[in-house]
Amino acid sequence: MLKTIHILFLCLLVAALQAQEEVPTYPIDLLTVLDMAGGDNLAHRAIQQKYQVAIEQQNASKNWWLPELYGGLQLHQLNGAAMNDDGRFFTNVNRQNVWGGVGFVLDLDLANGIFQNQATQAKTQTQIYQNEVDKNNMMLQAAQLYFELQAAQFKIAALQEMAEHAGDFVKQLELEHEAGLVYQSEVLLASSNWQHYEIQERKSQIELLKASLQLKTLLNINEKGVLLVQDDIIPVDLIENTSSIQQNIENHPSIKSSNAEQKALQKEQSIYGKGLALPNVRLGIEDGIFGDVFSPTGISFQEIDPLYNTFSFTGSVMWSVPLAEILGNGQKDILDAQLALHQIESQLLKDQITCNIEVQRATILATQDQINFASYAVATAKEALGQCLERKEQGTAKLYEVFQAQEIFLKTRLDYIDAVKEFNQAQYAFYVALGNGLD
Repeated sequence: MLKTIHILFLCLLVAALQAQEEVPTYPIDLLTVLDMAGGDNLAHRAIQQKYQVAIEQQNASKNWWLPELYGGLQLHQLNGAAMNDDGRFFTNVNRQNVWGGVGFVLDLDLANGIFQNQATQAKTQTQIYQNEVDKNNMMLQAAQLYFELQAAQFKIAALQEMAEHAGDFVKQLELEHEAGLVYQSEVLLASSNWQHYEIQERKSQIELLKASLQLKTLLNINEKGVLLVQDDIIPVDLIENTSSIQQNIENHPSIKSSNAEQKALQKEQSIYGKGLALPNVRLGIEDGIFGDVFSPTGISFQEIDPLYNTFSFTGSVMWSVPLAEILGNGQKDILDAQLALHQIESQLLKDQITCNIEVQRATILATQDQINFASYAVATAKEALGQCLERKEQGTAKLYEVFQAQEIFLKTRLDYIDAVKEFNQAQYAFYVALGNGLD
């Protein structure tokens, strides 16, 4: 019976939308929405690209120990005075030399290279967990929009059905008023209620179109038209017995991301702590030709062959002592302050996660009661409406009494739709708040 009513609702909704304009409709269900949210769409691509950026940064940080290769020609020209190594000066100097060859320089800042590489790896892990958080939130947003779309769709169908009955009641009341059987005030009140249903139906149509557009944007659906829900509106038991679930927020991806970020700060802090004991190592090798090809030969100090094969090697191990880090007011103090701030923010994050879990748990329990009350109310209102219709056929019930029974039946149905929507949204929000993924 419920499936039949569901199909009727869809037909009424499609008719309502296409009566104004030929708008194409696209059927969709919850599993399809979640699959598309976790699949190839712009939001998911952005999340994946953030991860790719983090990986590239990590790969680049691993190359800190690689030397720099170079090669080419170098020309040096000197005009004027020059000083010899023993302190003597030469004046009226006009000399030049050329160097050509290849070489490499290995310049190792051990403290920055080792600890910054470890910090970059921790930052990559931070981004991995943050991507998980972003993906879960995006899929949760898709599920929430789906339930909004579903509720608006069923409200439209219920309101449209009620508006059609209300219109018929108004026509019958007008005939009875002409016959002197009812007062004009009853006709006016019934007519105003009819218009009220029409207004509420238009509002629900706006909610449906808004939810459809937002969901299409999130899922990167470019086709024009309106999404229509295929699933029946029933409570989704994503988590059973929510009151007995113990929260373990340390496994929450947001907490893992925060912990990884803290580790990155600590590694950067080590550069200006333990890293001060590590030296800077520099190695350089050159091999090429060196000489003077511009000065004329035959001069007493000029050889016949002006170019000589030249090989050189340099190496050094040096410790630097940054006084700013030792005396204070250096980079280490900045990192200390950032680490203290991060610890405060981490505790705030844990409190927010705990609060969100408890709010969603309470919402599930409250809306579960609402569903039970609404289900009972729908059943009793439906029974009362049936009895009113029987009495109307027997001539013992006024038409307006039937109209009131249908109005109450409609309200209980709308209450049930809202309760199921909020329950389902809270179920998914609670599931994600515990740190679970929807993919």
